[in-house]
Amino acid sequence: MKTPEENRYQKIMLLLLLFISINKYTSAQTTCNEPIRIRTNITLCQGDTYQFGDRIITSSGIYIQTYQTVNNCDSIATLGVDYLNSTNFSFTETITTNESYFFKEQNLTEAGIYRDTFVDSRGCDSILTLTLQVIAEQENCANGIDDDGDGLIDAFDADCLCLCELQFFEMEVYDRWGSLVFSTSNVRETWDGRHDGQLLDTGVYLWTVRYQFLEQDFMVEQVETVTIVR
Repeated sequence: MKTPEENRYQKIMLLLLLFISINKYTSAQTTCNEPIRIRTNITLCQGDTYQFGDRIITSSGIYIQTYQTVNNCDSIATLGVDYLNSTNFSFTETITTNESYFFKEQNLTEAGIYRDTFVDSRGCDSILTLTLQVIAEQENCANGIDDDGDGLIDAFDADCLCLCELQFFEMEVYDRWGSLVFSTSNVRETWDGRHDGQLLDTGVYLWTVRYQFLEQDFMVEQVETVTIVR
């Protein structure tokens, strides 16, 4: 939003333009024939007001005001007003319960919506909106399944993702060609590196997890890889 000094300067310049234009066209004439017509345009920020004659302008449009010169001749001033759209930015960040997020000169630790205002390159106010999500602290998941020939396959599971109860859980594992080789909605169910009872080839597999905590109203999605080795 432009400062009061900037608005005052713009008004003075507009009035000066009108004064010069009117007197330029009336200084050489003593009788009134056709009205003198003058037009100018200005831009304003959202929330700014502008006084044009006896009218307070608050929206874009074309405004007309009639003045009288020193010779009592009519002069018609036309003002085009264009209000600039606000430039607003929104983004989302997720932290765990043992982390903080620096925003607006403070370290945030609680979930919520936070806003800050800054002046953009046009001199207008813009709003920056942060949606901060806070989730329970996570552990690191093992990223390998090792079949060492002893007949036991170390199983991979997503129970390491959180230490709290979930109201929704979905896990899927894909091979390198994008084929689904495992899926479950049970966070306690493990994957032993098999598909349809057959041990899969050595290699890297992609797993995705979507889950939602009981105390949260948003979904969390995580994508990682797990490797089957011999």
